[in-house]
Amino acid sequence: EQPYFCIVHPWMEGIIIVQEAGAEEMMKETSEEEMPMEKEEMMIEKMMVGDVDVTMSPPIEGSADAPVTIIEFGDYQCPKCEQWYTNEKSTITADYIDTGKAKLYFVDFPFLGQDSDNAANASYCADDQGKFWEYHNALYSNQGGINEGWADVNALKQFAADLGLDTAAFNECVDSDKHKDRVDYNRMVGASNGVEGTPVFILVGSDGQTQRIDGPQSSDIFAGVIDTMLGEPIKEAMAQEETMMENESRQVIKIGSTALWVEISGDKVYVSNPEDGTIIVIDKKTNKVVNTISAIKGIGVLEIVEDKNKIYATAIENPRVYVYDLMTGKSLGSIDIGEATVTQYSKGDETYGNREYVTFDTNAIGLAYNPNNELLYAVHSTVDHVNYVDTNTDTNLGHIAVGRTPLLITIDESRNIGYVTNVETNNVSVLDLESNTLIKNLNTGFAPDQLIIANDRLYVSHHASPHVSVVDLETQSIETEIQLKAPTHAIAFDENRNIVYVTYLPESGITGKGFLNMVEFIDAKSNKVIGSMDIAANPFIVAIDGANSKLYATIIKDGNLIVVDLKQQDIDLGLTTTQSEITQSESEDEGGGCLIATAAYGTELAPQVQFLREIRDNTVMSTSSGAAFMSGFNQLYYSFSPTIADMERENPMFQETVRAFITPMISTLSIMTLADNGSEVEVLGLGISVIALNLGMYIAAPALIGFKVHKHFKSRK
Repeated sequence: EQPYFCIVHPWMEGIIIVQEAGAEEMMKETSEEEMPMEKEEMMIEKMMVGDVDVTMSPPIEGSADAPVTIIEFGDYQCPKCEQWYTNEKSTITADYIDTGKAKLYFVDFPFLGQDSDNAANASYCADDQGKFWEYHNALYSNQGGINEGWADVNALKQFAADLGLDTAAFNECVDSDKHKDRVDYNRMVGASNGVEGTPVFILVGSDGQTQRIDGPQSSDIFAGVIDTMLGEPIKEAMAQEETMMENESRQVIKIGSTALWVEISGDKVYVSNPEDGTIIVIDKKTNKVVNTISAIKGIGVLEIVEDKNKIYATAIENPRVYVYDLMTGKSLGSIDIGEATVTQYSKGDETYGNREYVTFDTNAIGLAYNPNNELLYAVHSTVDHVNYVDTNTDTNLGHIAVGRTPLLITIDESRNIGYVTNVETNNVSVLDLESNTLIKNLNTGFAPDQLIIANDRLYVSHHASPHVSVVDLETQSIETEIQLKAPTHAIAFDENRNIVYVTYLPESGITGKGFLNMVEFIDAKSNKVIGSMDIAANPFIVAIDGANSKLYATIIKDGNLIVVDLKQQDIDLGLTTTQSEITQSESEDEGGGCLIATAAYGTELAPQVQFLREIRDNTVMSTSSGAAFMSGFNQLYYSFSPTIADMERENPMFQETVRAFITPMISTLSIMTLADNGSEVEVLGLGISVIALNLGMYIAAPALIGFKVHKHFKSRK
């Protein structure tokens, strides 16, 4: 049996019955008298698409006969909705809607305040004049801050005037709140389908199968689902299980067979793919692959020198440095840094002259450019030295001897000093880059790995030590060691937030199994761990684009690049806009973070923490009184919560105590779910009830028990 859905159009004089399998549309004519246009008499009917219960009449984009239906629940003030509209919708429209493969229904789900309701009503006023999508596009194209006036009644009327609508009719429609019933109904339907925030997409195939997508996911994720529903092969980019990540603030970009190194330059991200021998170029704004540079198999570390318009790269078991044009990707040749092979005898007991000699290919690994002398420094790992290359002529000028098995290098440009990790000698070489000589070696821990400079310090991760070493760049001495849970690996610094990000090594021969799926946050001012983030697998490299609030992490074995929106992290850590030096939406600024709960339950993705966020964002913050309460509450909360969270992380017993203490309080917040669509009165009333219940539970009850005990002992005297 083919699925049907019925669309009742109270503003069109008819009912359209559509068969998904492509049967002809049938119009049942009715008279104007049977279909009045007035708000109070407007018919509200349900619509079924497959098994999904949605509003009876969302505006449609595309052909009604398209086999796949995309149902979008959105709020015109929602920043994430605007993000998807700006970055992804055009691709979906071009590839699937315009080609007749899919159709799109937009169902308004206003939950961010009165201006959201006003905008939804106004969009239907525009639809009365056949201009819904034009008005819809204008709203998202001109989106401002939440409830900051860009979508108030006067602004909505101006959008209509700019589009050339009949302003008299439009203004009357807006002023009378003509489509309020329709807006309320859509909100109710969204809630009945489990919508708690926006955007939410429900995709329905011609056979009734459904797939839900939460958040502003990439068009590639939609393509994978739609192609599957169409019976076409799943795209290679969607083959990994991470493609449908639960966290709406993350995206996965398929790089190829492998993904190793990340470099950020201008508006592009460059990722090396050793197995396929390519450099993948990604547009930062759209997260789309825009170019593939044919390189050499085994390509590894990248170093971009913008003032020379070059990409330098090393390759596995290869003693050369390869050069590519930054703009065109064209190969510019390679640089011979010498000693292509080394010969070593075996460690057997044979007499001298009878020993087995073995020849090894040498390997260049780490790269760093020094703008002070325009030299590129290349770590020649197998032969234990660092070469320096003239970037004007791309010729090798010489080398500096360092420790055994050097790996990576970074440069303190302000002091003209280089730092190199040496895996076998467990130290970091300090180099004078003016004379290109070794100053000294610093013993930092077992198997130093990656290193970054943050402020006036050097941070070093270790493959065989559960800590990050901190080096004072002024004195070139160890300042402290930050103890973590296991051996560490990738490390990066976000200068906008003043946070160092560290990942764990999946497994170490020294310490055994490591910690999986975690990135630690270290405050670069206090050198204390202030939080953590769950992330799929263990990234090989982490890179930060702080100005655009993005973290890039490579998963080498899966060939994926994970892109994380750091704005959600700002909320969880309680960062202010001054601390992060970025402008965030009102909902993010005022929403606050759950520092104590996150520390108590160990992760921001714990169900209890997610529940707190949902209550805060979707219930409390949806009302003016709730927003005012949160504003005052946050000022008090952040005066002590960072200290409590630090104490929890440092003392497991205290962490368990806090968890036991707050769990009943979190349970009482379930009362807030009874609020009907964020009603001001209900939220306020239920909020007072929750406060009263907690006062009774945490203060009155203990006081009463204490009084009874005191009275009991007093009576026995």
